[in-house]
Amino acid sequence: MRFQVICVVVDVWGKVFVGHTSELADYPPGRSFVQAALDAVRKAQGWPVDMTYFAAREGNPAEYCEQQVRECDVYVGLIGMRYGSLVPGRDDEVSYTELEFWTATDTGIPRLVFLLDEDAVPPGRADKNKAKIQAFRDRLRKAGIIVKTVRSSDGVDGAVYQALIEIKEDLHRKRALRDPATSAKRAGAPLTALPMVGDVGPRLGQVRRQLSDVFKYLWPVDQPEAGPTEPDRPEHVTFKERGLGRALTLFLLATLIVSLGVAFVSVRASHHEDAFGIFLTFLALGLLIISLLLFPAWVVFDREYLIFDEYGIQLKQRWGPKFTVRWSEIRTVRVWRGMLLLTLRSVNPHPIPGLHSRKKPPCYDSWVGGVTFCRLDRFTGASTSVVEDVLRVYAGKAWVDRRKA
Repeated sequence: MRFQVICVVVDVWGKVFVGHTSELADYPPGRSFVQAALDAVRKAQGWPVDMTYFAAREGNPAEYCEQQVRECDVYVGLIGMRYGSLVPGRDDEVSYTELEFWTATDTGIPRLVFLLDEDAVPPGRADKNKAKIQAFRDRLRKAGIIVKTVRSSDGVDGAVYQALIEIKEDLHRKRALRDPATSAKRAGAPLTALPMVGDVGPRLGQVRRQLSDVFKYLWPVDQPEAGPTEPDRPEHVTFKERGLGRALTLFLLATLIVSLGVAFVSVRASHHEDAFGIFLTFLALGLLIISLLLFPAWVVFDREYLIFDEYGIQLKQRWGPKFTVRWSEIRTVRVWRGMLLLTLRSVNPHPIPGLHSRKKPPCYDSWVGGVTFCRLDRFTGASTSVVEDVLRVYAGKAWVDRRKA
């Protein structure tokens, strides 16, 4: 009779101690804060250690708790609005939760602390006297670590997962430097002594990869979001053409004032039935008609806009032609003597039709060896420094710093 043995290899990179007070283990209903943290540890391929599931045993609970923290690779603390049970026999009146944190600090393992927002915890699950818990939260903020505030179970899941992934990569790099076999492999040296017998090692690695693919297909795991992050870059930055709208506004205002003045004079002169008064009357009516005709044009005035977004650069008019060049079509972009200069890749069709026959920007300039896309002094707020900051955000490697060029 032959037996076939299947080995399932789970790549667990380290033990993660999850410290918390008891009220967070069953709140909120459905998926508690503690359960969300444990799920995040498992998704990050870590081994969660939670004092809630430890069996009863003889001995000092505080010493056993400290021992478990020291045996872990990472400490994760979920701090709500309860200070927790005090450790008996200590004069400093410290809780088990705070004891776990300071043990992790003394051990030197990475500490990840997540403070629950005060609004996320109902009054029934908070201490009536909040002096101790507030003092503890203040000590955590001043402990020389980055403390993150979370509001929901999903926020705990995403924040813990993201933090553990970063620590996991750091631990792998440190272990690779300490491991001579891995270091030799990175350096290109032959590996002569590996802890394998025959070809068992490669076969186990192949089995592990196949089983991992099967598990991912049967039970796909959605990667959670990493919680609140910093604001992303704006969708677009727009610069409007300078001065034309103001000049047209002043012209219309002057036209209306002159029309009213002429009308007043013509009314005074018409009382004497003077021909000059009749002339002024028609002149006033003509100016008023011109003002009324120009007003719609002023409302929909064809002003130019210079737009930068994640797709490229646009130079467009409200009712006129539009020129768009995508970042993938741009080889280099820079600001030179108040002009936006581009060098384009060999693309077909060309992003700017009739480029070589145009006399005004955007046009080809053989002297600079590129495309003069526009003059920046035509647009309000488009100074050299501001446009370079925009290019630094959107253009990426295509942007050429004038100070380094």
